[in-house]
Amino acid sequence: MKKRILIAAVALLLAAPLCVRAADVAPEATAPPAESLTQEATENLVTVKVTYRNPDEWRPVFEVTLDSRFVDLSNVKFADVAILNDDLGGTFRTTEVTEDPGNDNHHKTAMVKFGEANASAANSLEFTIQRVADVGVRSFKFSTKKGQAGSGF
Repeated sequence: MKKRILIAAVALLLAAPLCVRAADVAPEATAPPAESLTQEATENLVTVKVTYRNPDEWRPVFEVTLDSRFVDLSNVKFADVAILNDDLGGTFRTTEVTEDPGNDNHHKTAMVKFGEANASAANSLEFTIQRVADVGVRSFKFSTKKGQAGSGF
């Protein structure tokens, strides 16, 4: 009997690293507080964290972080996957991307600038990341009015 228990315990210990936590698979269900300038969402084993860095200026800048324990992010180019929309119907591509030199295959951070957007003319901005880890679009909405960042949708 002790031998069976020992074998079962060893089998569980060996199988544990192969299990994927539910938090790594399930989409993030909670929205950030309304005053938050940082929002994040997790889908398909990748967490995307977006921080609106300069809400008091008219040319928007965002810090974007991609994190994953399991997905290789080395081929992700922020200039290709980041788009900014405003509530006036404008759609903007990045004009400048500065990647963190410490980036690796499972962690990437960059400052993403949208020099053609005018945040002061809009009431809200929607920052989207497209086609990362087989997720079509991840959207993050921010208010452009001082102290009123929106929640992700």
